[in-house]
Amino acid sequence: MQAWADSYKFCFRSVKFDIFPRFRSKDICEELLILHLRRCLPAPNFRDAFCGAASPVAFSELQVCVCCS
Repeated sequence: MQAWADSYKFCFRSVKFDIFPRFRSKDICEELLILHLRRCLPAPNFRDAFCGAASPVAFSELQVCVCCS
C-alpha cells in the first residue's frame, strides 16, 4: 500500500507543480476554455441571464454558439 501512496503523491506533485502550470501557459489552454464555455452556454436565454446588461461578463464571437443564436 505504501508503494501506491508514494506513486500517487509523486504523480500528484508532478501534475500540480509541473505539468498543469506549463499547460496553463499555452494558447491551447485558452482555446479549450473557450470551447468548454461555448458548450456550456448554448441557449440564448441562459447567455442573457449569465451576461445580461448589468453583468461585466462579455463573450467573444468564439464563445457564442452560432447554431443556437
